[in-house]
Amino acid sequence: MLTELADQRAEVPADESSSLRLVTYVFGSDLRRKSGIPVWNREELLDLAADHRSFTAYTVECCLVCGWNHLHESVLMG
Repeated sequence: MLTELADQRAEVPADESSSLRLVTYVFGSDLRRKSGIPVWNREELLDLAADHRSFTAYTVECCLVCGWNHLHESVLMG
């Protein structure tokens, strides 16, 4: 019920898939220009860990309908 109301309010069509997504961003001074970018897969994250001394990977749960987000996990890497 609440999802349907949120879908109507946001003018996003309801479908069978979940409206929640996990997105991972990396931050750290050693990353320089790459700090703040999203990481699309585990291989990319492991490549960054091999190439850089230290950074933090933040995984955020995002709602595609209402824009709400919540920190799911943070991991120190490198």
